[in-house]
Amino acid sequence: MEITLENCPLCGGALEQTGEEPEIHQQVELVETLFRVTEYQLPQYWCEHCQTYHTGTLPHEVAKTGLFGISLIALVAYMKGRCHISYTALKDFFEAVLGIKISRGFLGLFRLTYG
Repeated sequence: MEITLENCPLCGGALEQTGEEPEIHQQVELVETLFRVTEYQLPQYWCEHCQTYHTGTLPHEVAKTGLFGISLIALVAYMKGRCHISYTALKDFFEAVLGIKISRGFLGLFRLTYG
């Protein structure tokens, strides 16, 4: 975003750009949506011929990771491994900052699954 001056702030006179590189100021902000939830619906089907119920199959990468996607798993691993955050603090972070309600037990599964 370029912030321009219309007139001299001291006298109100006309201004001319000098051609010099502009002064840069950057600001980092969290965006409103930090994550995306994708819902996979698996309708049930009945086969009259073999008398069996069937459902669709989740994509392999979804079935493999479960509730959390790869990036969220990496965040949990970093916070547990590098930052030494407790499961209770992780649970509180997910609820307070991200608005995701999960149990300590779910987070404990990361150690068994990915640890």
